[in-house]
Amino acid sequence: MLSNSSTSLTPGQAWLAARRDAREYDAQGNTLITPRYLKQLCKEQKLYQTPELNDIIYLHFKGFAKIENLEPYKGLKSLWLEGNGISKIENIDALTELRCLFLQQNCITDIENLSELKNLDTLNLCNNLIKHIANLDCLPVLKTLQLSHNFLRSAKDIEHLAHCHAITVLDLSHNKIDDEGIVDIIETMPSLAVLNLMANPVIRQIQSYRKVMVSRCKHLTYLDDRPVFDNERLATEAWAKGGLEAEREERQRQRNAEIEQHNQNFEAMRKLQEAARAKRLETYGPDQETVLSEPLEQLRKEMLSKIDDGASDSGDLHKNSLAAGEESDGATAAIRRRPEMQQSNTDSQMQASQSKTQATICLWILRHKTGMARAATTSNRRRPKRACNTAALLHQQRQRLPASRQLRTLLGNSTRHSRAARGDACTSRPGGRRAC
Repeated sequence: MLSNSSTSLTPGQAWLAARRDAREYDAQGNTLITPRYLKQLCKEQKLYQTPELNDIIYLHFKGFAKIENLEPYKGLKSLWLEGNGISKIENIDALTELRCLFLQQNCITDIENLSELKNLDTLNLCNNLIKHIANLDCLPVLKTLQLSHNFLRSAKDIEHLAHCHAITVLDLSHNKIDDEGIVDIIETMPSLAVLNLMANPVIRQIQSYRKVMVSRCKHLTYLDDRPVFDNERLATEAWAKGGLEAEREERQRQRNAEIEQHNQNFEAMRKLQEAARAKRLETYGPDQETVLSEPLEQLRKEMLSKIDDGASDSGDLHKNSLAAGEESDGATAAIRRRPEMQQSNTDSQMQASQSKTQATICLWILRHKTGMARAATTSNRRRPKRACNTAALLHQQRQRLPASRQLRTLLGNSTRHSRAARGDACTSRPGGRRAC
């Protein structure tokens, strides 16, 4: 019966069933790291089925509560256990080749059982429940330590870092550190280059926090969210020795040095240009003025004379425009003195313009009516009847419209009517084409 049900499953259903079969749980419902489940995960991640051949394995967000059964994977160099429910670091002594261990977002409270990982370079313990740093001095090549979002509070909780001489990147952000004594501990770390203390109460307690940290941590190249450049370090060291006045003098010295450097670069460029000119003069000799032939010289003179004439014309135009402006100013003053005459002249001009426009429109209408009549004489007898009906309708509509709208309607309809009449006057060809 089981064989019949298994043969009826699709490949996807069979894969899901096999994965469910490989996963096992403890009494609390946590997923167990079993050899069978590890092989299933290696298959899903397209890794080797032989445990010793794998150098990386992803076990994050699987619901594990305990690290176990990883002894066969001796060749691992990177182990991901992020986002599980692991509460203790254990059973990884056999992973002597491990370089990177990612245990963020778990429930770890103590740092322990790392003494056999002599090659460990990166340790990520962010988002855990760690309250005290310990057992890291046994890692001789540990360079990156991330402990953000934990529960570190005082200088005593991090004093073990003074024995970790290889750490270059230290992340202690988003903790609860409020003890100014941490500066003395961090100062003793000889290789520290990147430090992050953001979102800790101690930042607000230390006066001139950034200057203090930069001046006391000699090899620091990045602090919190900003890099530490050479100019900032020099100014900060001057501030530490002589106060604010010494810092101002150092910054002024840096500006003068920058200006001097720009001047030196400019002078070097000028010398290169002079050397190039001298070399060209030595190779090709002095530059000679171009001698034009007689036709080209004559053409050049003609073009120059045209340019001179244009300049004189533009000057005359400028004078004329000035004179016209003066005349217009005089006319404006005269109009202002005689407002009644200005109003009468404006009315007469408007009347003349309206009469001229009306005459033009009448001529245009007569022209179109003449074309309409000519087209109607060459068309069949049905079309004039429709034209007459259209004219009657237009006459009825004009009786109901104002004079201005009558004129616009007459213009539009006469145009369409004349086009339609000319279209019906076209004759048909045998090939289905129409020609006028």
